[in-house]
Amino acid sequence: MNTRDVVAANIRKEMNARNLSARKLSEVSGVTRRQLSYILRSEKDLKISTLDKISTGLGISVADLFKEI
Repeated sequence: MNTRDVVAANIRKEMNARNLSARKLSEVSGVTRRQLSYILRSEKDLKISTLDKISTGLGISVADLFKEI
């Protein structure tokens, strides 16, 4: 698994654990649904600021997004 795949899988896992839709995560994180969609499909490289927004929206640390599943 490459890094983008790991991050996408962790975001999905955390979304499922919190019963969050992509729409709701987009709203609470400030990341557009389009951008979030690219990220969840591992089609886009991420900026640290975007990772920070997503992790804040999920209530986890940025480091948690990089943990191997």
